[in-house]
Amino acid sequence: MVKGDQRITQDVDKTCNKFSEILARLLISPFTIAYYVYQTWSSTGYLGPLCVFGFFLVSTVINKLLMSPVVALVYKQERLEGDFRFKHMQIRSNAESAAFYRCGSVEREKADTRLAKLVDTQQKLVLREYFLSCKLTEYFLSCKFAEYFLSFSIQCADYLGSILSYIILAIPIFTGKYDDLTPSELSALISKNAFVTIYLISCFTRLIDMAAQVTDLAGTTHRTGQLMDELSSLEEVSRDDPSPSRDLMNPAVPTMHATNSAYGKVAYSLDGVSYTPPGSDRVLVRDLTWQFARGTNVLVTGDSGCGKTSLLRILDRLWNTTCSGSIERLVPHSRRGVLYLPQKPFFTDGTLRQQITYPYKEHEPSRLEDHDVIKLLQEADLMALYDRLGGLDVPIDWNWFDVLSPGEMQRLAFVRLFYYKPPFAVLDEATSQLGLDMEHKLYTKCRHLDITLLSVGHRDTLKQFHDVQLRLLGQGGAWGLEEIHPHQ
Repeated sequence: MVKGDQRITQDVDKTCNKFSEILARLLISPFTIAYYVYQTWSSTGYLGPLCVFGFFLVSTVINKLLMSPVVALVYKQERLEGDFRFKHMQIRSNAESAAFYRCGSVEREKADTRLAKLVDTQQKLVLREYFLSCKLTEYFLSCKFAEYFLSFSIQCADYLGSILSYIILAIPIFTGKYDDLTPSELSALISKNAFVTIYLISCFTRLIDMAAQVTDLAGTTHRTGQLMDELSSLEEVSRDDPSPSRDLMNPAVPTMHATNSAYGKVAYSLDGVSYTPPGSDRVLVRDLTWQFARGTNVLVTGDSGCGKTSLLRILDRLWNTTCSGSIERLVPHSRRGVLYLPQKPFFTDGTLRQQITYPYKEHEPSRLEDHDVIKLLQEADLMALYDRLGGLDVPIDWNWFDVLSPGEMQRLAFVRLFYYKPPFAVLDEATSQLGLDMEHKLYTKCRHLDITLLSVGHRDTLKQFHDVQLRLLGQGGAWGLEEIHPHQ
């Protein structure tokens, strides 16, 4: 199913409302038209109904030519609006993960691009609908006649219909059909003929006036039809894995300021740091003094809620809630400094290559050849995903969070890490959805690439890949720092 289905319920509602507006007219019009065709035939002969039908046919063809691009634009506008809302929802739902990746500028550029496409399509739609419904006087006064000579509008048909009614009445009068009538009889006949002819034309022009509503209905019905087709296919194929719902958050993302070279030997230096959750006085960790230095892998452990992930938020300045102490950030948050793999990996819209090179922009030169990137996918056991997509640059029109399993998302996040090979990496339970063999393989690869790790995790198997354990005890902010010996 295409992206933007967050708006599908609105499309269904809009389709029903538009359909209810025009249904009554469509049901009544055939009976009304039939009656007044008979009355017009009785008053003017065959020429009256024939002229009216010819006028209606010409008007319908002209409006069809005008309506066709409008229908396409309505559908395109609905789809682009859905895409923009999807992008907005994606960023809000994964705000913290996106903040850890420092991808604000990239996601803003993507959102701005989608918004620009939506606004451009909306502008074209407004102009098209204007020429579909503008008044004849406005048409000649405000439009360039040479440029828009063929752009007839709905209300042009209304004006021309009124003129046509008098032409139909004039023909039998000037041909002498009513010469034997007295002036009073002729006046009464003209009055009757005028009424039935004008009303017949009015019945047709009311149908033409529905063109704007029909275009909106056609556009939204097309998207609703896609939903119904998808639901029909789902009835044939059982699916037991519904897309997960997401909480909506949008925390502020402060800017990271490095105070030293990206090639520093220390990433973070903490001196007497105490911190609390936002809006709370409960101290998670008290007087923490510690350094995250090059070559020393650190494992952060502790019970749930003791402040492990909170420590990473403090280090990355997602939280500014330190009670006391100082934190020196001696390398930048970048591919040359420290990269984060949050608990919930973040994936943007785009190709497989864009997921691997994220959060850097598409036009930046690739750090690795394609065969090297494919080798990284192979080491992360993601060749099945590569084969399913058919390549690194095949356009993708889906939500990666709905398609990838939790394990695939974590492995793909590691491929992203291996692609950039930063000197430091912070992993927040980055292998919680993986088996022990794959965990061992990925951590071994980090060691081979000489990436110094700060890991948050619960598994005892993680100790073999780390040199120091920082234990957060959660008892009034107590903590402990101890070396990890090989036999552990």
